[in-house]
Amino acid sequence: MKGNCTTYQTQTACTTAVGADGTCYWEAISATNTTAKCRLMTCDDIANGTSTSVCQTALSTCVSDGTNCIAKANCQTYKMKTSCNAAGSDGICVFTASTVVNATVGTGSCSLMTACTTANSDQTACTAAKDRCKWAAAITSATNTTTPSSCATHTCASN
Repeated sequence: MKGNCTTYQTQTACTTAVGADGTCYWEAISATNTTAKCRLMTCDDIANGTSTSVCQTALSTCVSDGTNCIAKANCQTYKMKTSCNAAGSDGICVFTASTVVNATVGTGSCSLMTACTTANSDQTACTAAKDRCKWAAAITSATNTTTPSSCATHTCASN
């Protein structure tokens, strides 16, 4: 019979078994932890969390912010393109890059996709909704006229 993570007393038992409450993590002695112990794993515990696939391989409730694993949350809480592109607990997210001068690449705002057109500038969001939306990349003509990218609702002809 499985016990909760906190019932495992050795590092081997903790790291090889899955607790009744989820994936376990062995917390070694540190400046903030005076006793080594087994506890339920959190997103913060996952090393090398630079991609959502790394985070979700360890814990399905995590996404990456590009640097670390973070808990999956509603779209508007994300500030990084990587986490926004991973979707939120509320659905498909649309990323809008920051327009602040010298802003870090990949920073901006994230919102819930409420219609195909809200993803006109976000190919990742539009293609995530491919069952109902169709992506069209920006086109620049020979006369340097640019037609912006778009995400439109499927029609009978495009579906």
